Amino acid sequence: RLMSSLRARARLALREAEVVFAQEVGAAFTQLGRDLAERVRSKMREDTGAQKRNVRSRVTGSGFRKALVVYGDKAQTHVDEYGRRPGAKMPPWRRGSVLFKWVGRKGIGAGEIAAARQEGQRRSLRRRPDISQAGFDRAGARRANKVQERISFLIARKIARQGIPAGKPFERTKKESAQLIRATADGAIKKGVERLNRKA
Repeated sequence: RLMSSLRARARLALREAEVVFAQEVGAAFTQLGRDLAERVRSKMREDTGAQKRNVRSRVTGSGFRKALVVYGDKAQTHVDEYGRRPGAKMPPWRRGSVLFKWVGRKGIGAGEIAAARQEGQRRSLRRRPDISQAGFDRAGARRANKVQERISFLIARKIARQGIPAGKPFERTKKESAQLIRATADGAIKKGVERLNRKA
């Protein structure tokens, strides 16, 4: 009877310790995850910011099995981390693709694109002097899109031939933050022990 009573008390104390450590580690990992995600973002390539906003952290598991995951699930986040090998398939480059939009945002070939827009408008005016403003604008945009698509194709071909070097923002952050990660885990355990000692 005494043994079963001791076992029951030990189980209860163990459950209580597990709850306390889970709370402390969970809180510490949540804050650490925010910090690590911010560090990863600072090492990523800059474009629209969508890739950076995509980096998140999550605490998984329960009890003594808590884990921190810092991740991003966009394709560009993967390219940022691992790069793209030379000789791989060309990335999409036609109108509406990420690369096509990137060329427009960066202003690559802007002078050539603007000249193509004007040429398209002039040609439409010569063919139809009574053309509407919308038709006039569409004709210029079509011509400009063809030039932007050609520039996108050239960049996509170069990426396929030469690849993209890996930036490794996640891996570099993990290496640089090893001491912080250890200190955070140790601090959480220490707080848990202090809480349990106060209850005892």
